[in-house]
Amino acid sequence: MGTIASIIDQFEQKVTKSGVNRREFLHWLRRTSQGVVTGWSLLQALEVYGAHKRTYEALVVGSGFGGAVMSLRLSEAFPAQVLLIERGKRIKKGGFPRTRAGFVKELRRHPKDAQKRAFRPEGTANGLFDLRNYQKMDVLVANGYGGGSLLYAGALYRPAHEKADEDWQGVKLKDLDQEYQTVLSMLEARKVPLSGRGEVPRKLAYYQKLAEKTGSASSLIDLGIFFGSDGEVLSPGEVAINAHGALQTACIDCAECSFGCNIQAKSSLDLNYLYLAESQYHLLVQTETEVDLIEPLNSSGEPDHHETGQHGYRVHLRSADTLEPRGYADTKRLILSGGAFGSTELLLKNKWHY
Repeated sequence: MGTIASIIDQFEQKVTKSGVNRREFLHWLRRTSQGVVTGWSLLQALEVYGAHKRTYEALVVGSGFGGAVMSLRLSEAFPAQVLLIERGKRIKKGGFPRTRAGFVKELRRHPKDAQKRAFRPEGTANGLFDLRNYQKMDVLVANGYGGGSLLYAGALYRPAHEKADEDWQGVKLKDLDQEYQTVLSMLEARKVPLSGRGEVPRKLAYYQKLAEKTGSASSLIDLGIFFGSDGEVLSPGEVAINAHGALQTACIDCAECSFGCNIQAKSSLDLNYLYLAESQYHLLVQTETEVDLIEPLNSSGEPDHHETGQHGYRVHLRSADTLEPRGYADTKRLILSGGAFGSTELLLKNKWHY
């Protein structure tokens, strides 16, 4: 990667060559990176900032389970030529709230958002918890780098009921054997080790006793929780490098997975798929950014709403905080991985342009 001096020299050369305003770029970088910038990400961020000056092989919207997998696999095929757009921010270790005031502050509430909410107008424009209220359903959507993996419980239960085969069109459970195994391997999923870590977790012991009392069967399932790599069982709280090179802490049985793991014991996507895509295949990431308008391009590379996307797309971007424009990026391939709500909203928002 080179020394600090060589990285700075490369940075200055790129700034001069691209004509980027240094002050504006550094101001944008400070907000986007949350103050954490490595040598490579400095050069990487400069590329992202000047997104409108190039065409990407692929652009992925959203960094949840779908977006993270696509980002890695596309980056393997096109190193340093894939751009990932994420509306939320990167969450540092220890950055998840644990107080009422902290939770309220992280409720996503944009002043320009007209949707009615069940909570008071407190919160922040681009908070972690996107709570959506509907007539017969309330939904909590994660808004951060890693998507839903930041707030799910880490339980990786594989569908086994025959009803799944009936309802899924064009694919059967047995056809997904290899894919399921790949995901479990990437997340270093395993069952809770019942030996080598001291006492059995109280919650687990409780459910085992409950199953015994009711005459039900009790079995452990795979968890996307870090207990150690390659079959090793670490002591709770012990820090080690996972299979992808990221630092994680062995689970301490605090049962706070669904609120965001503050010790990075849960194998959220920023610690495996996304980490590998960034560190090894130089995935370009732009956080705290929303996709606004999506326009198909013609053979000349110009927006043409009569086209079908065969020549690529122009994706217009804006700040997730202020909604101010952040330029655009042209891409040969566009993957919408914003979840059931985000992707659907984008498709509906842009349907009039085709």
